[in-house]
Amino acid sequence: QCPATPGPASNQGCPYGDQDGDGVDDGSDQCPDTPAGATVDANGCPSDSDNDGVLDGIDQCPDQPGPAENQGCPTDIPDGDDDDDDDVVPTSPPGCDAFIQFPDGAVVGQFMTSTLVYWGPDADMLVEPLMTLEAGTTAWVLGMDASGGFYQILWQCGTLWVPVDSIGPNPDATWNGTALPTGVIG
Repeated sequence: QCPATPGPASNQGCPYGDQDGDGVDDGSDQCPDTPAGATVDANGCPSDSDNDGVLDGIDQCPDQPGPAENQGCPTDIPDGDDDDDDDVVPTSPPGCDAFIQFPDGAVVGQFMTSTLVYWGPDADMLVEPLMTLEAGTTAWVLGMDASGGFYQILWQCGTLWVPVDSIGPNPDATWNGTALPTGVIG
């Protein structure tokens, strides 16, 4: 069917595409609906280098197995420098190991309801294993997606997405109900 473009007989002589844009052609892709931006293995599936069930994109210890409740880090490693990273970086100051650029207008919001989190701004992009942020929890809100249906949040030194109706202004004394940002995040 594609005389000008070579492709396998199994696809009527046409080349395979890459519908999810993960770099693995659809003929070989075992996970054809991988979320945009996810790190994938040779089969096109989100990678989990340490096989602990926490995908590398959110695993704070991608080379050491650990439970999701501990951000993928082992629970048996003492943290000698009290920076809560289970000594992934043994002598680091507290905080993220990467510089994160906050967009203008970013504020801390508070979850009004318990909500599931997403890799991207799409109801089909749930983080697996499922992760729920409880009502009352706070997080940095960076901006909205183009549809206005999701907010991008900073969580555990990475970004995730949550439905806009799950989070609102933080009423504490510091943020005093400051409105959440409406700027669109790529």
